[in-house]
Amino acid sequence: MRLTEMASQETIDLTELPVVIGRDPSADIDLNDPTLPPFQCMIDEQTDGVAVLWNLRNEFPLYVNGSRVTKAVLADSDILTIGQNRFVFSCEEVDTGFKYLGSACRKSAALAVAH
Repeated sequence: MRLTEMASQETIDLTELPVVIGRDPSADIDLNDPTLPPFQCMIDEQTDGVAVLWNLRNEFPLYVNGSRVTKAVLADSDILTIGQNRFVFSCEEVDTGFKYLGSACRKSAALAVAH
C-alpha cells in the first residue's frame, strides 16, 4: 500500500501497520501542517485484513473522497484529505503482502518490516 501526495507526487510506502499520521515528529508520518493535531489519524487493518482509516481527533476533520469520516474502509484510488494535505491511497503492492481484492485492500501475507 502507499500514499501519494497529490501536489508533490511524493509517495509514502506503507510497509508496516498501524501507521499514525499527524504533525508530531514521533508520528509515523509527520506532516508539517499547523492545522493538524499531533496525532490526526491512523491507517490500520481489521481482523479480516481490510485497510481502515481511523480519525483519532474528531474535532479535526478527516475526509475520504470529499466525505467527512471518523472511520473508513480504504479502497484503491481513494482520496484522503488530512488537514491541508491530499493523498491518493493505493493498494499497489510495496512488498508488504497486501493485495488489491475488489474494493478494499486485504492482507494476504505477513507484513514485511522495512524502513
